Amino acid sequence: MNTFIKKMISFVLALTCIMGATAITPRAAYASVPWPSISSSKPIKAYTRSTGRYIQTYNSNMKAESGRYLWDTDELFISSVANGRITYTYPSGNTRRTSYNYLSLVTAASAPVEVNTSRAKITSYRRYNGAETCGYVAVGDRVYKLTEQGGRTQVLYNIGSVNNPSGWRMAWIPTTSYNNYVKPAKQAADTLKISNQTAPGTITEGSGFTIQGTISSNYKITKVTVGIYNANGQAVSTKTVTPNAYTYNVNSIDSYIHFSYAKPGTNYYRVYAWTSVTNQKLLQNNAFTVKAKQAPVTSGSWSYPMTNAYVCGNNWAQYYSKRPTRPYHAGLDLASKTGDANVYAASGGKVVGSGYNNANGNYVIIQHSLNGQTVYSFYCHLSSRSVSVNKTVTKGKKIGVYGNTGTASAGRHLHFAITTSFSSTGGYVGYGDRVNGNRVTYNGVTFYNPAYVIANNKLP
Repeated sequence: MNTFIKKMISFVLALTCIMGATAITPRAAYASVPWPSISSSKPIKAYTRSTGRYIQTYNSNMKAESGRYLWDTDELFISSVANGRITYTYPSGNTRRTSYNYLSLVTAASAPVEVNTSRAKITSYRRYNGAETCGYVAVGDRVYKLTEQGGRTQVLYNIGSVNNPSGWRMAWIPTTSYNNYVKPAKQAADTLKISNQTAPGTITEGSGFTIQGTISSNYKITKVTVGIYNANGQAVSTKTVTPNAYTYNVNSIDSYIHFSYAKPGTNYYRVYAWTSVTNQKLLQNNAFTVKAKQAPVTSGSWSYPMTNAYVCGNNWAQYYSKRPTRPYHAGLDLASKTGDANVYAASGGKVVGSGYNNANGNYVIIQHSLNGQTVYSFYCHLSSRSVSVNKTVTKGKKIGVYGNTGTASAGRHLHFAITTSFSSTGGYVGYGDRVNGNRVTYNGVTFYNPAYVIANNKLP
């Protein structure tokens, strides 16, 4: 064979190994992702794209190696991919020989186009059009997509552990299997909604409202915020929870949503929810009106300091066994049947005390003239006070909000007392050691039954 013919054979063989049996053009629309980490100890195991024998090998300068060829049955161990070229070893007798070639020897892709996780076991093949298998893609394997041809998709997948593979397999799998079990499934639309919900319409200042509603989704509900907001969008009373469930009943946090805190005017009741796929969604946004509370109107000069007041704790002169030295209650523990938290002046007078002490918490003292005699009404355990010292108030004027302040309080209520003695520090005791009908006395200070004073407009 003359020199010219030898050169022509070498040229044809080189062209065949570069282009392969059939040219494949990578899909340019894909954005590439980096190749996985490979080395001589963690190679990509692959077969040539073309079939047949006498596939030319090259040295590191990409010069054809005389008399050295690959067969299509040779398994290549690729240790590096760079600049469109590969370094690999191939079987040579009882050893493996290092050689070089273009990346197109094994794939038409210049880089992987995406990486996903397999959701099924899939048989893999050496070539796009061959029947020779080379293992399978396992459930949970990391799969890099390279290109597509002839109803198959060329992929790389890990050999051994996903997190610490011993190498990678370059092979072909059916494109339908790739689309169904490797390519991420189309995400179902989030069905996040609220049903059977309640919403306030018009409420009176200081009154409450019971919230209802079931939030549901086909994805886990990760967070819920329910709240009342004023017309400026500022939070009045809110509560946030993290259900991590597919349903959630907002009534579970009803006790945390205080409609009594809303001021007169337009306010908004809102329910927000988040799921594992939805960042935030406003499920309910209801405007409601708060009507200003009118001060209670009663006949006579005295009235109870709360709307539709009732005794919610200790009654007048009630015996309390835990205080054996002074067991008789010296006032009334009150709350409102309507839920109105406001406290009003029981009669007109002048504020002579407005402050806080350790036992009684927030307190207000009002000085009155009752049938020519100076008396004082005392209101304590308030959550807040609305009047200051020296302020003149009329009967029914709001002076604060009942609460649970002070160490002597065992729950939210108003302690209301009437006495003829003034304490500049609000240090009145709540119990006395002597009772005489409508009078309880302790240490020289006498308290009068408020119910008697209100009913009769005089001291007993």
